[in-house]
Amino acid sequence: MDILDQLAEAGIIRPGDREKRNELHDRLRKLTMIREYQYPVEIVREDDLEVVTEIFIRINSGGTRLREAELALARLAWKLPGSIVGPFEEMEDACAERDFELDSRFLMRALISVATRQSRFRDLKAFWERPVEEIEKTWKRTATGLKLALDFVEGNVGIPGSELLPSQNSLIPLTLIFSERKSLSGEEERNLRRWFLLANAFSRYAGPAETTLNQDLTALGAKSENITGLLDLLIRDLRGNLAITSQDLQRAGITSPFFPLAYLAAIRRNATDWFKGIRIRRDSFADDQQIEYHHIFPKKLLNAAGVERYTRDEMANIAFLGQKANRRILARDPASYLAEIADNDPARLEAQMIPMDRGLWAVDRFEDFLVARRQFLTDAMNELLAG
Repeated sequence: MDILDQLAEAGIIRPGDREKRNELHDRLRKLTMIREYQYPVEIVREDDLEVVTEIFIRINSGGTRLREAELALARLAWKLPGSIVGPFEEMEDACAERDFELDSRFLMRALISVATRQSRFRDLKAFWERPVEEIEKTWKRTATGLKLALDFVEGNVGIPGSELLPSQNSLIPLTLIFSERKSLSGEEERNLRRWFLLANAFSRYAGPAETTLNQDLTALGAKSENITGLLDLLIRDLRGNLAITSQDLQRAGITSPFFPLAYLAAIRRNATDWFKGIRIRRDSFADDQQIEYHHIFPKKLLNAAGVERYTRDEMANIAFLGQKANRRILARDPASYLAEIADNDPARLEAQMIPMDRGLWAVDRFEDFLVARRQFLTDAMNELLAG
């Protein structure tokens, strides 16, 4: 009650505001109940590491549960004491240097998938019974497969890092493939690339990821020889609906699974900095050429015109520019700066699917501009997905 009086004196509770006073009183009452909380203590008179690990796993299976991946990591740490944490951390650091943020839970799923050809952490009794040497050998295969998978994603697909990767789970089938296959034919490479683009664009792992992953790993067949089967399964599940429509891009921003396709389409068209003409790329030597997402119609102008945020931040209003170019434009009227670029070299705008009808560059035609650019983006994305 003294605290409530102090809050009232400080003006936090207004005079006569009984509802607020009761709310704060209830919060304070719950806070004081911490003093009465009883913490269970289990005394384990056992120094066998396997037993201790099993106790840890069982305790953490109730109450606030740890994720199954973390419990599996605990088992792995027992199975390989001192020889798994280091390699996992090294792999996390190596991936981060390439702008792929993959944590130990992902690495654990990758290891389980390579070892058992299924992604679930439960029902792994047979895996834990394998000899230590076999598990270590499987991890080395997993690490090699993951590195090659990231090389494929970055080099063949063109995704430069986690920021433009809608689903980390899409890396699991690739990791299994490259852990088992020494070579891919040209057709297999094209099918795998198309599968990866489709799986991410249409959010294949947005639902029950483990179930879908297991289906995909099974579809690959023994030694990952059936990449065509992996693609066919996805196309079947999508019921042949492989085309993006302009309606799909309405209100779709930079978090949309379609956004990476806008980036890839621009790169495929050799998009350049709008002023210097230097090609847009992930690792620019010059700091001012680092890629930024640029609002074609500046936010300041659209806010003044009363345009809502979801429409303002649509990917149809986003272009990829070097840092300095983005700063140079700032809040300039697109009718002015786009005309300046078009007069110099219209191909620089066309490479990023900018409608070249100058009448659409006026702020009062913003909605019409979005309609036109959505269609340009849709056509470019479908061209990518067609393989």
